[in-house]
Amino acid sequence: MEEPSVARHPMLKGSNYAYCKARMKAFIKFSAEKVWCFVLIG
Repeated sequence: MEEPSVARHPMLKGSNYAYCKARMKAFIKFSAEKVWCFVLIG
């Protein structure tokens, strides 16, 4: 099982896309708020 870390992004494994998507969203949003704004705007 993967340990939570602020320094590492969540790893995508073949069958965990929905879980990884939610974790990646949270990781980007809370570690780099300006980057999250770029993701939202495009």
